[in-house]
Amino acid sequence: MATDTLQTEKPAQSLAFKKLLCAFACFFDGELKRFSLNEKNELVLIKNKNKNNPPIMIVARGYYSELAREYPIDNKKELKKLLALEANDSQNSQYHVWGSENEQSQVNSWQFNNSVPSCLIRLPITLLFALTAKVNQIINIQTENPFYVARNNKLIHSLPHSAVVNSTKRFALSAGVAQAETDKIINQHNFTSELALGLKQALPIIASFVTLPQVENRLALLKSITVPSLLVLTAYLALSSGYLVYKQHDLETQLANQNENVSIALNQQVTFDQQLVHYTALKSFLTTQKTISHIWLIMAELFPHAKFSNVRLERERFVLRGETEKATKLLELISKISFVIDSKFDFPTRRNKSQEVFVISFKLINVPPSSNKQMENTNNG
Repeated sequence: MATDTLQTEKPAQSLAFKKLLCAFACFFDGELKRFSLNEKNELVLIKNKNKNNPPIMIVARGYYSELAREYPIDNKKELKKLLALEANDSQNSQYHVWGSENEQSQVNSWQFNNSVPSCLIRLPITLLFALTAKVNQIINIQTENPFYVARNNKLIHSLPHSAVVNSTKRFALSAGVAQAETDKIINQHNFTSELALGLKQALPIIASFVTLPQVENRLALLKSITVPSLLVLTAYLALSSGYLVYKQHDLETQLANQNENVSIALNQQVTFDQQLVHYTALKSFLTTQKTISHIWLIMAELFPHAKFSNVRLERERFVLRGETEKATKLLELISKISFVIDSKFDFPTRRNKSQEVFVISFKLINVPPSSNKQMENTNNG
């Protein structure tokens, strides 16, 4: 492993890009700082004196938690549903899917502290520095709050300097990085220019870090959408009501000389026909709907008991591949879930050291969405 260190020169940035950075980006490390150009047209960080924050904010390492995980899911749509469920629609959560390989998806997620100001785009500093590194190269940030950062199998790993992790060699062992490149040093002299380089490298994936405004901040937008919609709806209801009033008057005129019981029967028939049409339409819609999203509530129950290498849907059967200490115990656990039917081993289990490799499949009852909460309570019980 290469353990020598190299202090990199400041990367050259065009003056136009530097000016864009000064206009649209800032840095937060407990206080908000703006990018600025000194007399030599070099980027420096100064205290932010403006009331309005720029749309892009780089967040220092001490103000978020970072997680690197691999999921046994290669379906992007289902993976996004699971990640959204884990984030629980938090405004402070961000994630990026780096890709999938061997039916495993590599995902980094970041949870920002509540002290971090809201912003349209918040970028963790470890992401920016990792994007500037070569393959299997460790970056050693030697600033006021030093830390290490590197990438392993696409995933970003970082740790602060500590008594235990006090060298790049120990960090490489903890992050599983096959250190093959000379370490890259970032210090006070090249810190700002490396931030600019990292931000430039992050532009292709910056859409993953866009945070929609909170509901209270979207009040004006909601009003601008709601008012025209209400006007259109009101006009439609007024025309519909006018038409119904006209038809009702016409029917009352025709039935004026008829028996009162006949009039009541006709009104009931009209009401019944309207309800029947509504019921038929709803029934037709519901018969075409099928949801599999509640599989993740089941998976959440199974994750602590087994390690899964693949989850897929084959002809209305969910097929789980993985390993566990006792496959029959896992099958029993799956069978007890109220919405699971016909659970079985597709192939005989085989022994792999202390684990049993299994292939289990089952079907789900096509329950309505309103029953998901009941299923969750059953599983928790």
